[in-house]
Order: sequence, then structure tokens, then C-alpha cells
Amino acid sequence: MSEHAGKSVPAIRNALAILEFLRVRGNEPATLSEIARATSINVSTCFNLLKTLETGRVIAGEPSTKTYRLGLYLAELGSLVDRLGQRLKIAVEEAQRISETTGLGCFLMTRDEQERFVVRDRVESRQPIRVTIDIGAVFPPTGAVAVKAWFAWAAPAQVSGLLERHPLPGRTPNSVVDPDEFGRELRLTRQRGYATSRGEYYPDHNAVAAAVFGPEGHPALLLVVVGTTSQLTGREMARVGDEVAAAAERATKRIGGHHPRRRDAGQRVGG
Repeated sequence: MSEHAGKSVPAIRNALAILEFLRVRGNEPATLSEIARATSINVSTCFNLLKTLETGRVIAGEPSTKTYRLGLYLAELGSLVDRLGQRLKIAVEEAQRISETTGLGCFLMTRDEQERFVVRDRVESRQPIRVTIDIGAVFPPTGAVAVKAWFAWAAPAQVSGLLERHPLPGRTPNSVVDPDEFGRELRLTRQRGYATSRGEYYPDHNAVAAAVFGPEGHPALLLVVVGTTSQLTGREMARVGDEVAAAAERATKRIGGHHPRRRDAGQRVGG
């Protein structure tokens, strides 16, 4: 925080100070004057911040005692973070099994609010020459193997909407750019249980991916294996794909998820 203090926003810095003060005191209710004094914030400014945070349920005010404490919205956010953390922990265990079996690295991806795919965690390959992706790396909404694995069981309207917002780009000569071909790739993904990319994102790299589903039957995250075209080709890609699909199935069950019935999905998506 101190390293970037010159770039921080004063109002946000003060709001964080208020939250930290209430956290340290175990969320015991505190008055405006107590909070302002402890955080060295002007009383008027502190009051405005508290009322703004109260509007967003980040802070809960008690009119009868004129005190404030941390609000329930923080608990809701914490629950979401914890749920993702637990899912990632389970998925990482399955990714380790994939890596041990295939000798390749396995990456865990989710989608962000901009519909991009983000690498949340990874298990590195032990091979001297390996493909690696940084945690936090971001890939576009139509990112080859990821988009196929994520949308294979989606409703037709969802797929159409995605392609309207994010047309299929031709990143390499092997990229799928035709919507009809993309639909065939989704059907093939459902049949096999995993998606493939043969030089579609980087010409010298192939990939396989399978979705881990949450309780509602929607993708919660992806298990993705990437290798060079010499590492992932022909039978080897099929073998790795089966391993990834099996691991995704196990992870789905372990997080209490539900895999969409492929028969129903086949009727819903792409005919």
C-alpha cells in the first residue's frame, strides 16, 4: 500500500481504514466520533463515508445507539470468495492428477465480468521444456479451446449472443472463424466431454479443456492442458482429453455440481 500511496484515492483509502478499524475491534459497534478519531478522518468526511457505505450495506448503522458495524454485504462477498477458493482447491488437486498422468501442465480458468477467460491457478509440467501461463493471464471471450469448453452445453441464444458481441477472430490459419463450424465444434465437445484446439490460438500449440460444473449445471471453471504440437497430437490428444474430462467430472461431483445431461444439451444447442 505504501509503495503506491501517491496513486491511491483518498476516499477509498479512508473507507478501507474504517473497515479495518471495525475489523480489528471484532466488529463491535462504534460511534462516529470513535471511528473518526481512530482513523484520523475529519468527522464530516467520516459521516459521509459511513452513510455511503451504509447505502451499499457494507456498513450497518444502528439509529437507536448511533453506532456502526460491518454490514452483511461483506459476508455475502466473503462467501463468494470462499466458495471460489474451495472450488479452486479441489480443482487444483484434480489438475495435479492430470499433470502427473500426462506429464503436461494444467491451468484453471474462470470468466470475469468482461466475459474474458482468466487463469486463476496452475500446476506446472515437470518437463524441461514446457508451456506455461502466468496466473492472472487474460484471454479473450472467444479464446479457442476455452470458449468451446465453456459454451458446449449453453442454450443457442447464449451462443448466438456471444458471437454477436465477440465475433470469432482469425488468430492463426487454423482458427475457427465460421459460426457453423463453431457449432460443430460445440457438438463434438459434448460428444467427447472435452474441447480441443489445434493451433487455433498459437500455431505451434494445441490444447484440450473440460468444464467443471456448479450446482446449477453451469460451468464454474475450466481445466485446460496446453502443449506443443509435438506433445499433443493424434492419439495423445485423445488420451489427454479423456484424462481432463474424467478429472472435470470428479471435480464437479466433489464441489456438489451437476453435469448437464448431454442428451438434453444436444437437443438444445446446435440441433
